[in-house]
Amino acid sequence: MVIVVNRGPCTIKGVEAQFSVDDRSLVPGRSNKPVSNFTALPSGLWEQGDTSEEGAMQGILTPWDMGMRFESGEVKVQGLKGHHALVRWTDQWGLRREHRRGEARKIRGNEPWKP
Repeated sequence: MVIVVNRGPCTIKGVEAQFSVDDRSLVPGRSNKPVSNFTALPSGLWEQGDTSEEGAMQGILTPWDMGMRFESGEVKVQGLKGHHALVRWTDQWGLRREHRRGEARKIRGNEPWKP
């Protein structure tokens, strides 16, 4: 599982994640879920069940959202040592970025995923 948090001042879009379990191959996340921050609002401004899971928000992460959660399939204990996530998104200037193993870098929009 990886949780993506937008710590910048602008909304990011096209948020995606893939997982490598062996440093040689990648598998897409089997599920992703935006986690809104409606419960941080003063009472009366949100209701139970308020979420940011509308279709229009898929892959979009605002600065006020708590984050976005991606999950891989089940991983055997032996695979946990090399298991890591790669995350991609598009910033407010339309630049595509990738985060892997603690470092973010600019990538071409059509750059293939590599473990």
